[in-house]
Amino acid sequence: MRILSLDIGTKRTGVAYIDEEEIGIVMPLETISSTTEKDFVEQVRSLALKKRVQKLIVGLPYLPGGEEGAQAKFVRERAKALEALGTPLLFVDERYSSRTSSPALSKKAGSGESLDPNKQAAIAILEAFLSS
Repeated sequence: MRILSLDIGTKRTGVAYIDEEEIGIVMPLETISSTTEKDFVEQVRSLALKKRVQKLIVGLPYLPGGEEGAQAKFVRERAKALEALGTPLLFVDERYSSRTSSPALSKKAGSGESLDPNKQAAIAILEAFLSS
């Protein structure tokens, strides 16, 4: 199955991808920068078509106590707009995705350069989904 995960933010969205049959490794993709819902949906649509995605996983940022705050509401609104793509969409609790990403992911292999935290969160979200 080809799966795309999204760590949706108000301006930047981290993206990760896995093709379980081809490579089987979670890979970060380019972070999406958008200011409008329409632009966001178009960029996700384009990426989903290019990668022939069969499922979307969206991180839902619950508050520490488990309730939903303003950011979760924003993410749900963006996810609702993605429903028009017709790709099955599931939510994953992302409360700790930014803190639990693998130390190996914090640096690009051999470069010493830090990996974008949006990408790290998208990878953690997808890994959480795959391990559940």
